[in-house]
Amino acid sequence: MPTQRMPAAFINRRFWAKACAAWIGGSVTLEQVMASPATPAHMQWPDRLDLLDEASLRGESFRTMTTVLVFFSIDCPYCRRHNRRLSTLSLQHSGKLRVIGAALDSDRDSLRRYRETQGLRFSIAPDARSLRERVTPRSVIPFTTVIAPDGTFKERIPGEMSEEDILGLARWASKGEKR
Repeated sequence: MPTQRMPAAFINRRFWAKACAAWIGGSVTLEQVMASPATPAHMQWPDRLDLLDEASLRGESFRTMTTVLVFFSIDCPYCRRHNRRLSTLSLQHSGKLRVIGAALDSDRDSLRRYRETQGLRFSIAPDARSLRERVTPRSVIPFTTVIAPDGTFKERIPGEMSEEDILGLARWASKGEKR
C-alpha cells in the first residue's frame, strides 16, 4: 500500500500544537520553541553581492545602514504586490534604509523586464539562493528580513505583508545607526 504524504499545513498545525503544549506545560521556553538550529542569529554577508545592472555591494557596505532583504520569484503573484509595496518604502526612506530584492531567478533579462513592468526602485540581486541559506532554511516566498548594521536579524517575516505592515518597517530607518 503506498504511503500518503501529510499536507504541509497539517504538519505545521501539529508542530505548533505540540510546541504550545510544551511551552504552556513549562517544559520549554518560547525562545526554545521559536529557535531553529538551522536559523542563524547573525547575518554573514558575502564578500561581494552582485546586483542587477549596478555595481556589486561589498560586505562592509552593509554596516552603514539597516537592510531590508526580501526573497522573491518573478512568477509569484504575492511577491509582485509585496515588492511594489517595498518599492514605496525604499523611495520614502532612501539613504536611511536599504531595500534589496533577492531574486531566486537567475535570468537577468527576465529580471530586468520584471523590474520595469513592476516599477521597482530597489536593487535586485539575481540568483540569490546561496544568500537565502545565510538567512533562513524556510522556502516561503516572499520572505522579508530586517538586518541591522551590526548583522543582527531584527525581523524575519514569511509571506506577503500588507501595505501597513511594510510601512511599519520604516521604524528601522530611524534605527540605522550602528549599535
